[in-house]
Amino acid sequence: MTRRPRFRMGPVIAAAGLILAAGSLVVSLRARAGGPIAPQPSPREPSSAPTVSRTTTVHGVEFTAQRSESAGGPCVGVVATVEGIAQGGLGGDCGRPQDPDLGWGLGGLLVGDEWFNVAYGAASPAIATVSVTLGDGTEVADDVGGAGVWLVVVPAGPLDARGDFSQIRALDVTGGVVAEVKPPSLVAYRQQAQAVGTGATLNG
Repeated sequence: MTRRPRFRMGPVIAAAGLILAAGSLVVSLRARAGGPIAPQPSPREPSSAPTVSRTTTVHGVEFTAQRSESAGGPCVGVVATVEGIAQGGLGGDCGRPQDPDLGWGLGGLLVGDEWFNVAYGAASPAIATVSVTLGDGTEVADDVGGAGVWLVVVPAGPLDARGDFSQIRALDVTGGVVAEVKPPSLVAYRQQAQAVGTGATLNG
C-alpha cells in the first residue's frame, strides 16, 4: 500500500502586496491567540482576459501560479493545495511592473510541517526562462515559454539563508538577459520581524 504524506492544516495568513516596480515581499504568519495580524489585500479588479497558470509539485504539495488581466495591470497569485484541498496562498493583487518584461513577488508558506519559499510573477511573451539564484548559489529555472507567468518553489527553513532568493533573471530564447533584479532578503525580513515582535510568529 502506498503511503501518502501527512499534512497538518493550520491557519496561514498571508500579507499580500502588489507586484510593482520593486516587486513585492510577502511573509506568511501564524496568528497567536490575540488574533490574526496581517494587512489585507486590496480588492481585485474584474478580469478582462482568461486566467493562465503554471503548476509545480514539490514534496507532495501542488503550487499553482495564476495570472489574469485587469485594467490596473496583471493580477498574479499562488495557491498551495494537497489532494485538491487549499493549504494557503500568496499575492493575488493587481498592478503594473515598472519593467514590463518581469514582475515578481516573494513569500513563504508552511504546509504541514514543511516550509516553502516561493518566488513568482508575471512575464512578457519575450521571456522564455526565468532563472532564480538561491543563497547558496544554486540556480533554479522555470521554462516559461511565453506563458506569461512564472513560479519557483524551494523547500527551506524560514531562516535558512541557503534557500533565500538572491537574484531573478528573465531570459529570452537565446539565453540573453532581458531583465534582472536582486530582491530583498526574505531571511533578513523575517529576522527583522522577529526582532521587532509583531504579535505573530513565523510559520516553521
